[in-house]
Amino acid sequence: MWSGIWQDTRYGFRTLRKSPGFTIVAVLSLAVGIGLNSAIFTIVDNVLFRPLPFERPDSIVSIFTSDERDSAFGSSSFQDLKDLEAGNATLESIAAHSMMFAAVSINGDNRLAFGEVVSGNYFTSLGLPLALGSGFTTANDVGEGAHPVVVISDQLWRRSFGARQDAIGKSLKIKSRPYTIVGVMGPSFTGMMPGVVADLWIPISMVEDVEPAGQIDIVPSATGTTRLERRGSRWLFLKGRLREGATAAAAQADLNAIMSGLAAAYPVSNRNRKSSVLPMSDVRVHPEIDTVMRPAGAVLMGAVGLVLLIACANLASMLLARGAARTKEMALRSAIGAGRARLIRQMAVESLVLALAGGTVGLVLSLWATSWVASARLPIDLPIAFTVATDWRLIAFTGGLSVLTGLAFGVLPALRASRPQLVASLKDDASLASPGRRFGLRHVLVVGQVAVSVVLLVGGALLVRSLFNGFNGNPGFPVRGLTSATISLDLHGYDATRAKLFFERATSQVWQLPGVESVALAERLPFSPNTHTTVIVVDGRPTATPESGASVDTSRVTADYFQTLGVPIVSGRGFDSRDTPDSTPVAIISEALARAYFPNGDALGNRVRLRDQSGTPIEVVGISRDYIVRTMGEAPRPMIHFAASQRASMSYSLLVRTNGDSAALAAGIEREFRMLEPELVFLDLGPVDRMMAASMLPISLGASLFGGLAGLAMLLAGLGVYGVIAFSVSRRTREIGIRMALGSTPGAIVGGVVREVFLLVGLGTVVGVALAAFGAQALSSILLGVTALDPVSYVVAGALLITVAAIAAAVPARRAAAVDPLVALRSL
Repeated sequence: MWSGIWQDTRYGFRTLRKSPGFTIVAVLSLAVGIGLNSAIFTIVDNVLFRPLPFERPDSIVSIFTSDERDSAFGSSSFQDLKDLEAGNATLESIAAHSMMFAAVSINGDNRLAFGEVVSGNYFTSLGLPLALGSGFTTANDVGEGAHPVVVISDQLWRRSFGARQDAIGKSLKIKSRPYTIVGVMGPSFTGMMPGVVADLWIPISMVEDVEPAGQIDIVPSATGTTRLERRGSRWLFLKGRLREGATAAAAQADLNAIMSGLAAAYPVSNRNRKSSVLPMSDVRVHPEIDTVMRPAGAVLMGAVGLVLLIACANLASMLLARGAARTKEMALRSAIGAGRARLIRQMAVESLVLALAGGTVGLVLSLWATSWVASARLPIDLPIAFTVATDWRLIAFTGGLSVLTGLAFGVLPALRASRPQLVASLKDDASLASPGRRFGLRHVLVVGQVAVSVVLLVGGALLVRSLFNGFNGNPGFPVRGLTSATISLDLHGYDATRAKLFFERATSQVWQLPGVESVALAERLPFSPNTHTTVIVVDGRPTATPESGASVDTSRVTADYFQTLGVPIVSGRGFDSRDTPDSTPVAIISEALARAYFPNGDALGNRVRLRDQSGTPIEVVGISRDYIVRTMGEAPRPMIHFAASQRASMSYSLLVRTNGDSAALAAGIEREFRMLEPELVFLDLGPVDRMMAASMLPISLGASLFGGLAGLAMLLAGLGVYGVIAFSVSRRTREIGIRMALGSTPGAIVGGVVREVFLLVGLGTVVGVALAAFGAQALSSILLGVTALDPVSYVVAGALLITVAAIAAAVPARRAAAVDPLVALRSL
């Protein structure tokens, strides 16, 4: 058997070499489909499935603590961590980590670095061996042994230290303090956030030198002034290693018993708090984030799978045509004794050779595509990292997909070709050798190609229209002319007094720049990825808000904020000189918040409190017009603004409105800021429309992806239409000649060909519209200003396909009209 398969393989190579045009088109069609699937698989695998390089990962669990006031899978405080670690009987160890940003200086090069704050047992507990050095110990958490040390990434080691062995013992600066490098992480681990490279890791004891990403005090703490001391400051995510024989369920019961004791001991910070313990295999980033990422990954794989389906339909169609053209060969081989199984095997081996060739080229294309993605610049400043190496996972996926493609779409043409009409085929009478129907399998394949193309075209059209609506929508303020610069002075070791003086001087100097019309400060700007929320209750009216309070978006702003942003105060007053640290705390709320929690129109003069009825009362002195807070297309969000003059902040965004070029103004802002602080690093700097574009990143990426896939789908579908019609014309040459000899005109012949094309495209479009109406629901959550059944998108998709089909049919139609009736009649 193996000898026969080897013989069939060699014969297949010789046959394909004799038909270079067919072979090239088939291989390239498959390469595009398989390459795209392999590229998307690499990205999805990196983000969702590739296991982190932990030792014995099946014994690691993710630990979350939460109550009714925060996420169902919340983070934990350092004080809670110590109690959980000391009191449990099911875990060998508990490691803690939190993403963070830091202002890092290496040999005079100042930059914003992304990394993680980790517990001293982080590397040993998870089994992460370092390439160089010794890492941390529990003495690095707190106590006498705590001192500034850092583990750097393989990438940072190579980029900033030239991959030198003597990097251990050298130092870099964080918050202007020297940190001794005690370890270099191996290249296989880039941090807990898939696809994003961590530059460095520092011990928990150094957390006050950095900014843990997105973590705040969820509830007040009775004691403590630092993140390490405040029990209500929950900024750590936990990973535990199970003891031998323990399960995640047993660990959860164990930890919940400890949490009950903590709730009794610390009722303010730990009331009703419980734990959730999940196997590491069930958590990729975070349970709530995973529920969004996994469907997105499925949509990506499904979209590129549709392109592969079209490519496979093309392959099947070409193999059917090739089989019909080889009927005489098959008949001759059958006549001299070849069995049907032998003929099927021969054709199947040829299709498998084509598929493997397409897979090989596709693998090269996928490596190029993922390398391009890894190096692409996004409108967010995060170091993106994808593993682009040809590891066993990628090779196994590509190879398996190639074999499956070759077998699935090669067997049916092989079955068809292995049953030749012997007498007719040996006489070379094509009309008798393949008497087939006028609407056969190849036509069904084209209808399927058109239907799949409609699905991709509709998805692309919906996302492009959403993107257009987003950029041309009204955010509630004029974006043009706005520039922002975001800095966090606590990253540079400033205290409150120095920070206040810095922002006053910076604001004054920026005012002097040419073209500046207005300047303001805000803790959080519209479209900012750093979401600020707080919980409020209406003073004296417990029924006005939920029992646990209402979560609303918030920002601390200066008096000129609304003027600079371009949002009017529609009722009451703005912030002014009356609002001092010693005066009554005041706030300006948005119309959406006023409608939601003051339905009687009595917001002005009323008071709200933070978190619960025991909080400090804050008087509502103004109501602003609603404006976009997070991203375009959202419903008006309840927003509360506090006066920056009443409580200083270490982190602000400088918002500047200019009548000139926003991008040019950014350079001037940077220059003025660096005159005050030469080592300053910016969290963000540039026109506000960049932040607007970043907030619509999912839509823009989706539009680019679906647009590109839809273009490829149209091209492949056009090739399919061309192939079917060209083959149909070649098989009907005699019929067309007779009809023309009997008086039919070239116009009538062309009309017949065009009718056949439009019948195929029409059927495919009807099926595709039905499928698209169902599939577009998966995109409905990110659509802006359009619905999943937007008629314009469907009309555009249909019109594009009809145009492509008409172009594809033009050459076969002209060829049919040019048939010489005398030549056709001589062949009778």
